[in-house]
Amino acid sequence: PVHARAGHARSCGAAEPVTTRDLVVTRLGLLGGCVDLVDTAGERCDVGAASPTERAGIARAAEAAGAADLVLRIVPAGSPPPEPGPRELLVVTKADLVPDAASPAVATVTSAVTGQGIAALEARIVAALVPEEATTPGLLGGPVPFTPRQREHLRALAADRPPAASKP
Repeated sequence: PVHARAGHARSCGAAEPVTTRDLVVTRLGLLGGCVDLVDTAGERCDVGAASPTERAGIARAAEAAGAADLVLRIVPAGSPPPEPGPRELLVVTKADLVPDAASPAVATVTSAVTGQGIAALEARIVAALVPEEATTPGLLGGPVPFTPRQREHLRALAADRPPAASKP
């Protein structure tokens, strides 16, 4: 899903699990906000059999997941899906390769090749990160002030007064 949304390959991949070892960060705009997607090493049951480089990648992945506001649990179509935990969305990828694969109802089924499910995944990410958007449509549709000067100018406008003088 990262490659499909970014519009280009952000990392090399292979069919074998745990081929990503570094944290590959891709910043995307979703509904007017920014989201950093971090592609990490996959999980392995036999971590002890992994090379030191693989173990380092797995440790980085666990650290990134622990710090994340939301984790996308990615599994290829046809693989047994894990049960998503708290702060996790289950994403089934490569739907174009196994079109008839059964997927749990909680999963978002995607294909980077066809674009299937990408818009639905974006909507689920926004709903998970900004649930207020559901009750206040358009909440993320406009600019968001983020500097003290911008906040002061907005407060002044709301109070119908001139903004306080700011430092250049």
